[in-house]
Amino acid sequence: MTDLKTLILDDATWYRGRGMSGSCLRHTDGQMCCLGFLALACGATSEDIELEAMPEDVPEIAWPAGLLETFGVAMSDSRIGRTIAEINDDSTIDDATRLERLAPLFERLGYRLEFTKAREK
Repeated sequence: MTDLKTLILDDATWYRGRGMSGSCLRHTDGQMCCLGFLALACGATSEDIELEAMPEDVPEIAWPAGLLETFGVAMSDSRIGRTIAEINDDSTIDDATRLERLAPLFERLGYRLEFTKAREK
């Protein structure tokens, strides 16, 4: 895919590496998993995704093709969506490994990841 959009993951608000329990697209304090950043890039508002666990919980968002699967009338997270969530929440890897594993998955969805590190004081 040659025409990738940039998706910026901001260190200050990226919720990652804390395990699946308690993870969601956006917490009330503004912390988001990487799929939360994607939801905002796809036109969702913070309120749309607050405390929602996964993309399948907000199928009305214009998610990129391949993130959700249709089963009859129901929408479900695709394998790529579940894998992204698992990598985001994995508490056994560092950020460099996390980004290395997430990057090709997001590229399949049409996005190039960019990570912004908070400035040291």
